[in-house]
Amino acid sequence: MSIFSRMVHLKGFLPMLEEPARAQRIKTLCLSSLKSIDLHVLHSIVTQCSNLECLVLAGIDSVDDDLLVSLSINCLNLQHLNVKGCKMITDRGVCAVAARCPLRVLVVSGVARLTDRVVFTLINCCAYLKELYCAGCGLISPVAVRYLKDRCFNRLFVDHTIPGTASDLLMAKNLDTGEFVRADLIPAIPAIPVIMGSRDDVNQF
Repeated sequence: MSIFSRMVHLKGFLPMLEEPARAQRIKTLCLSSLKSIDLHVLHSIVTQCSNLECLVLAGIDSVDDDLLVSLSINCLNLQHLNVKGCKMITDRGVCAVAARCPLRVLVVSGVARLTDRVVFTLINCCAYLKELYCAGCGLISPVAVRYLKDRCFNRLFVDHTIPGTASDLLMAKNLDTGEFVRADLIPAIPAIPVIMGSRDDVNQF
């Protein structure tokens, strides 16, 4: 079942969500630009519609990390997520979804607080991602996006237009965690001190 709605509060939608058999039939839900949508309705959607495969929440101001974390716990079949322009979202919410859901399409354009951490999570958890839209995400580096494209099994389309960002960074695998990260973010190993002196000085130890 696919539902595309522009009702202001969607309160009339709640009775359907309260019937598990009907709520679980919903696989596609588009609620873009409903800025005044009732937050209770959004939480009901992500907890009751467990078979969601496509969810569009673009432009909804109330969408936050807690909602996405709940989505990641309850909607394990989610393949398409659009949270374009949802300014309250940070790495925590998007990474939670990427770590649990088999994402194929992710739209986070205009979510300025996202960083390379999102890309690293996609690399480690979403190898079959097909489309990533992250234009305007200035804290996501082009080198991380290029590395994501190299790691994905499918040919990945990426929309990421950020002028003036560094392109000479290196990616590396953290052997302690198994995750791929920017090389400049891996803590440096402290140097072993070298004792200089004569043979007699060394023998004293």
